Amino acid sequence: MVNKFKEKRENVRTFLTAQVTVKPVSRHYADGFSGFFTGMEPLLPPSSPKKESVPGTPDSVIGMLLSLDEKLDHILSILEDNKNLAQKRCEALDISGTGLCILMDEEVRFGDNFEVTIRFSGHPLRVLKTCAEVVRVSPYLNNRFEIGMKFKDLTEAEKENIIALTFSENRKRIRENKSMWDND
Repeated sequence: MVNKFKEKRENVRTFLTAQVTVKPVSRHYADGFSGFFTGMEPLLPPSSPKKESVPGTPDSVIGMLLSLDEKLDHILSILEDNKNLAQKRCEALDISGTGLCILMDEEVRFGDNFEVTIRFSGHPLRVLKTCAEVVRVSPYLNNRFEIGMKFKDLTEAEKENIIALTFSENRKRIRENKSMWDND
């Protein structure tokens, strides 16, 4: 019998080792947001030849700009006396081509929108900045909440980069587990 509930590539998840920050935004802002994904180009074969005369942005510059962005949001929240504008650091649980799951100290509502910045560990610096909508809220341990978020408006290339990262991380974990069992 054919399994009609077959999971698609974009729904395969992996544990996420990354720094994640979220900032609540309006639905209007989230719907019009145009994010970016840096440092992921090596994971996919180039669709067109790259021009060698245009060098890439160094990781240090990207890191500095993201840090500046985070500090600017904090300064604006103080000036406007609105703590809801501030970015909040979260613990990442997993990611797929369609969304991510994080832990938060405060409860949010189904349908809330957030600007999400994910700094993936490793080199080169890989950063995804996009908007996501809350699709699941579950109580977790120690008065924390497990929040499932669905990415909004990722390009196919960005989605494919996340899928490639997901499969790469899963293969890495399988190799690590295999070598651990082989050594016993």
